[in-house]
Amino acid sequence: MPSKRKAMISTAKFSAEEIDTAHRLFEMERVKEIDLSSIYSAGIYCILAIGDRWITAERTHRKIKKRFKTPEYTITHLKELRPYLDSIRWYNEKFIYIKNFSLWWVGTKAELPLQILNDLQNGREKEFELRNAFAKGAPGFQEKGASLLLLKLGYENVVPVDHWESIFLKSMGYDIKVGDYKTVSGPRGKEYLEYESIIREFAEKQGIKPYIFHLALLARNSRSSKLLGMLRDSDAITTA
Repeated sequence: MPSKRKAMISTAKFSAEEIDTAHRLFEMERVKEIDLSSIYSAGIYCILAIGDRWITAERTHRKIKKRFKTPEYTITHLKELRPYLDSIRWYNEKFIYIKNFSLWWVGTKAELPLQILNDLQNGREKEFELRNAFAKGAPGFQEKGASLLLLKLGYENVVPVDHWESIFLKSMGYDIKVGDYKTVSGPRGKEYLEYESIIREFAEKQGIKPYIFHLALLARNSRSSKLLGMLRDSDAITTA
């Protein structure tokens, strides 16, 4: 760890535009009406997002969620699901993840998703406990994917320590491995939790929530016309 940690934390500042974009991204990604069906759908999105571009995962998910709304339907229509995945990275692996995730959901009678739903309705006091349980138990999920899921459900303190977080921490002097999605994976387990804590410190120093810090990094590093177009589309839908 860097010896001048506090000094380093004060150097990473987001612009007002980046923070504004982060809030808009959150409103676009956030699940508006939360029930078991929408939690399942958000889980599918998180699987699609593994090692892929945000925009690719988002567009693929928009197509899938219109039809594959329940795990029971997915399990009985796996052949129809497969063509939806052709445009994403590691489509064979993600097909298996989605199948196993759906089987797990049905096999456990949605026990853990029901716990998340209950926590959302009762003060959101078990954020980290539920994230860790999801990372441990749900097929296709680890800490990053489980954190992304909870972020989409409106939790504010877990952090999806992804590619951009890893690059950011590396640039700040931390000895973190930046995953290349081929031979090097991102942090996991205790190492993941340690870097997540550091990101929360950076966010607190700037007076923003950890989820906004995460999305501001995405905004800073994804300045593409496609991203801006999706934000415009989302704004149009929201204000219509």
